[in-house]
Amino acid sequence: MPFIAISIAGFTFLGLTQETRSHFPMSKKRAVWYTAAAFLIGFGIFIIPITYFSVRYVEDPLVPTLGALIPFILPGGGLLAYLLLTEKTRLKPWALSSNEKMVKHLEMWSDPSIASRFGMFSGAIWIFAAALFILLGFLVGFRYSWLVFIFAVATQLLVQGFMIKRKA
Repeated sequence: MPFIAISIAGFTFLGLTQETRSHFPMSKKRAVWYTAAAFLIGFGIFIIPITYFSVRYVEDPLVPTLGALIPFILPGGGLLAYLLLTEKTRLKPWALSSNEKMVKHLEMWSDPSIASRFGMFSGAIWIFAAALFILLGFLVGFRYSWLVFIFAVATQLLVQGFMIKRKA
């Protein structure tokens, strides 16, 4: 299992240094730092079950198991957090303008009254859907009661559509 961390790191490097339709490639130096973070986190995650099952006859096997957090997962997570916080946009100009249009479209949700109202409607829809699912599950059978969630999603989208302000 720990060797899977090498594959994760390799695919991380290859994925970040490739140019895509909407992103420019990342510099190789920064991609190596991301690769190191991915390797540390992946190796730490894969070493935890190995450590747990190899020391499970010790009095408290959780202590050495969680000890894998200190040399692997915590530094990898810290490095990844630093890299993500200092990342500059690699979007191509057309993708950046598309992204800005989407942000302008979502500005209506920054109004607290609209967001609050939508949250209340959304909560009511899903509480009603869950209750109806349980009720229909016992009355009709759970084989068909899941269809309630399809109608709940449709209702959620309708509420969202009605709450969008139309430009005159």
